[in-house]
Amino acid sequence: MKTTILIIFILLFPACQGDKKLTLKDSKREIISSEVLLDSLYVAYNENSEERIKSFFREWNNAVPSISSQIINESDTLRNVFKIFKQMYRPCDLLKLGDWEWGNKLNSNSQYVIVQKNLTYVILETTSLDSYSSEDVRKITIENFRPSIHVNPDSTLYLTSEYENALNKFLEDDSSEVGEENIMNPSQPKNESKRRYDFLRKYIPILHGHWGGLWHLETHPEINLIVLDKTLSKALVFFRVGFQGGEAQLTKNNNAWIIENSEATWIE
Repeated sequence: MKTTILIIFILLFPACQGDKKLTLKDSKREIISSEVLLDSLYVAYNENSEERIKSFFREWNNAVPSISSQIINESDTLRNVFKIFKQMYRPCDLLKLGDWEWGNKLNSNSQYVIVQKNLTYVILETTSLDSYSSEDVRKITIENFRPSIHVNPDSTLYLTSEYENALNKFLEDDSSEVGEENIMNPSQPKNESKRRYDFLRKYIPILHGHWGGLWHLETHPEINLIVLDKTLSKALVFFRVGFQGGEAQLTKNNNAWIIENSEATWIE
C-alpha cells in the first residue's frame, strides 16, 4: 500500500514576519500514548527486568521509523537540510566536530542513539553567511524530524513528544546543586533519579543538565540551528555536545556537503 504523506505548514505571525513551523507527517509512525509508555518503564524498572526494558526499546525502534524519502525529495530545501544534518550527526565520532571535555566518550557504552524531534533552519537572502543575525531572519522549525543517519537503523530511536514525556516523568529530577562538594561540579542526579538513570544509561546515552532541572534525552551532537545562504551552497551550523557548544562551516560540492571547519566555541 502506498504510504500517505501529509505536509502541514503552520504560520505564526507575532509581528510582521514571524517564525514558521513545518510539521512532517506520514502514516508509517505508530503513536503510543505517554501514559502507556510510562507504565511500561515502571514495570520494567520495578521488576528490574532486562527483558522488558530491551523490549521497550525494540518496540520504540519499530514504532517510529525514519521519515519517508519521498517527502524529503519533494523540496530542494528540505533535501539539503536533511543532508547537512546527516553529515553533521556523528554521535560515535564527536571528535570530527571539535575537541570536547569528554573526548569521544560522551555516548559510549549505550546500545541506541536518540535523534532530536525538531530541527530549525534559516535561509538568508544573500550569499554571505556573515550577514546572519538571529533577530533579523525567519526561522523555520521542522517538527517530527526523523532523518536517516550514519547509524545502524536497528540502533536508532527517533524522539517524539510521547517518548519525551514518558522518559522525563520516569527519570524525575532529584538532583544535587551546581557546585555541591566542589565548585566545578555540575548538577548530578541523586537518589531515585540516579537509580532510574543507571537503569536506562546502558541503553540510551542520556545526560543530566549541567544546571539541573532537565535531562538531555537527545543523543549529541544536538543540532540547534542550520543557516543556509540563498543559493543553498554554504551553511553555518550551531550545535551542542554535552555541556559545550560549537559552530561548523559547510560547503556543497557536487551535491555533497563537506565540513570545512568545526570547533567548540562555548562551555557551560
